[in-house]
Amino acid sequence: MPFRRYPYWLRGIVYSLAPTLAQLLIVFPVKANQGLLGLKLGVLTPVFVLFFNAIWGITAAFWLKFIEEKRISTNSYE
Repeated sequence: MPFRRYPYWLRGIVYSLAPTLAQLLIVFPVKANQGLLGLKLGVLTPVFVLFFNAIWGITAAFWLKFIEEKRISTNSYE
């Protein structure tokens, strides 16, 4: 899988794009009535959403790396 060759932080940012797009294009305009990209909340709202979702994605990617390394080290003793 070619995506696995990228660094974990970059994979995390890619992981964060789906929830970012959902929040900016569905949650804010449709569910919360805050306009496209949530601009009624302020012009920096899309930046904050992208930033905090990127932090989530990077954390998730490194957690997956940790779990994968743990699984590999556990299986090596069998």
